[in-house]
Amino acid sequence: MEKKFTFYDSHPGLAGATARLPEPMKKAVDELNGKTASLDEIMSKLQPIAKELEGELIADEEEKYITFTIHREKLIHSYKLISYK
Repeated sequence: MEKKFTFYDSHPGLAGATARLPEPMKKAVDELNGKTASLDEIMSKLQPIAKELEGELIADEEEKYITFTIHREKLIHSYKLISYK
């Protein structure tokens, strides 16, 4: 059986340094906030959105969070989407 985690601290979506978190991804991580699921389940839910936005998801299993990186012309921006424990 896959280990279950609780997902929390979703990205606030604010502009930050250079770019606001795209709304489809913001909505998705907000819906995951407080949920308990396996990492694979969560990555499977976020992957289609990341693909649509032409971005990349990475789960940092040591630090226990998921990042989303987008590349737009001269902009490369990574967001810490959501943490898990």
